[in-house]
Amino acid sequence: MASTYDSGDLVELAAVFTNTTGGGIDPTFVKFLVEDPTGTVSTYSPSTGSDSTSITSTGRRWVQTIVTSTGRYDWQVHSTGVGEGVQEDYFMVRSRRVST
Repeated sequence: MASTYDSGDLVELAAVFTNTTGGGIDPTFVKFLVEDPTGTVSTYSPSTGSDSTSITSTGRRWVQTIVTSTGRYDWQVHSTGVGEGVQEDYFMVRSRRVST
């Protein structure tokens, strides 16, 4: 089941990279792609500056993004070199029920 957030929330997207024995590995390069409900795709990678991926421990990468459009967000994380692969998922964003 997809996660649901409210418009304006800070969403953290995470990926875990492991070798064949289950140990954490750091890919050579990681890129997150996030497509919002309007079809706009945002790219998050070390080469995009302030919106870069973060490393919390060996094999774990994450990125944070603020969601403003309501609907379905699709996202992918691509890794190349060591730990090459692709992971995909999605989440939903709803309008805030209470506004200030």
